[in-house]
Amino acid sequence: MSRTVSSALLSLTLLAPFGAQAQQPLFGDWGNPAWSRYFKAIETRLIGPTPSNSDLAILLPTPTNADWASNNPTRRLLAMNNWGETMPSFQWTYLRNSSKRISDGYKYFLNAAMLQRIGQGTASDDLKNATRRALDELEFARSDYKASVDQADAAYENYAGVTPKPQRLTKAQFFKQQAYDVQIKVKDRALKEAAGTFDIISSGLNDPDIALLKDAQIRLTNPNQKIRLPASEQLINDPDRWQEYYITTIDKSLNIFANDYKPQTQEINEAQSSSQYFESRWKVNVSVKFLGLFRTAGASAEQTTRENHVRTNTTNIQIGFENLDVFPITRGEWYSQNVIDKFGPTLKTSEFNAVFGPGGQLEVIPMNLLVGKGMSFTVFADSQSLDYVYEHFHAAADAGIMIGWWRLGGSGEYSTTKENVEVKRFSDRITFTDLSGRPQVIAMAVKHMAGSMKPAAAVPQLLTAEQTMKGLKNVEAIWANEQGAKALQNFASPMLMQNLRLQLQ
Repeated sequence: MSRTVSSALLSLTLLAPFGAQAQQPLFGDWGNPAWSRYFKAIETRLIGPTPSNSDLAILLPTPTNADWASNNPTRRLLAMNNWGETMPSFQWTYLRNSSKRISDGYKYFLNAAMLQRIGQGTASDDLKNATRRALDELEFARSDYKASVDQADAAYENYAGVTPKPQRLTKAQFFKQQAYDVQIKVKDRALKEAAGTFDIISSGLNDPDIALLKDAQIRLTNPNQKIRLPASEQLINDPDRWQEYYITTIDKSLNIFANDYKPQTQEINEAQSSSQYFESRWKVNVSVKFLGLFRTAGASAEQTTRENHVRTNTTNIQIGFENLDVFPITRGEWYSQNVIDKFGPTLKTSEFNAVFGPGGQLEVIPMNLLVGKGMSFTVFADSQSLDYVYEHFHAAADAGIMIGWWRLGGSGEYSTTKENVEVKRFSDRITFTDLSGRPQVIAMAVKHMAGSMKPAAAVPQLLTAEQTMKGLKNVEAIWANEQGAKALQNFASPMLMQNLRLQLQ
């Protein structure tokens, strides 16, 4: 079935500079001018015409199937979680960093913000110090509980990996057999006691900012904010091996998008601006040709000559989509961007860098995905270039054309195979149209907080050892108060109460 570029949702027209083609063809070498204009078009569609320093676009190095349309709810939630909970690396092309999760970074941030706010408050140094100590105990108990759960999960995973399913114990049976259930209960009780202690002590601060951070931590620790999911597709039918993950979804129907058609056109030429951010930050990192011919078996000398001719004499490329839309990534109540925006600038430099700086716990936060379908690519060039492109595409099963990050053809290429590509040759252009109908993720918008946020200029002075001890002794009066002791008793065991008092002596 014939398709035309005029039906495309988005048309990116990349024009060679008038009178300067011989000096710097738009698609020559790596095609940096073309990459910059393409990046600007994606940036504009994904973020807006004037993105802030903290709103950045990241391109997918291979347009990847949007994989959250499955009828299986577990598969759908797993795909959404992978896109929204796993942090990408800070670079112009998307690379998922499986070792970093947004929830872990957010947890680290809340603790750092709480410690910072305690030091900045107007309460007495004695009460501040006691609150810090209670927070330290809470964080230790939380980490200790998580370590116990992780240890038990890892032990069961090792056991399940070598035990056939028919002979395998359930996770609950295994935990009981190995006494992990008892260990986890003990750690859970200690965590609840530490949380109760911190809640009572910190209430004396009477600080609305502390109350806001405490509320954020309560939401983060709410068990209803987690769901159980498999770590990979291979474990979908093995629920005993699933783990807990924080709720993260993509807030738009992919099925509606796949059946929708909303044409619009966007033109880019030399009269319009390139991407300022790309030019200043990523231009030197480009090492992939914007336009090229490829063979999986390797390029011959003749292919290299033809490719150079094509890249030098191509004057215009149009990239179109039958549909293109932004898909917001949403997180449960456990996460608040407003809390990050409010308290991020209050962090001292070392903590700020640990959270938002290079390699930090929250260096980049996925916010939106740009999804397209029904892509078409029209190359305008001289007749010989068009012949070269057409002949190369049909030369062999492993031959294909590279335009931006799309690889058209080439023996089972993931983005678009030959079986799903329609090719039409005209006198002044050649058009490749993707017939697969598959929605594909082509870019991601992220928050890079260090781009617009700076750490606090001044840091409150730390308490001396003498002030610390004085604070601990004075806070004993709070616990000695009949009403306070009664409230604390609801959270803490007698043994915990005794230990707290002994630590203050």
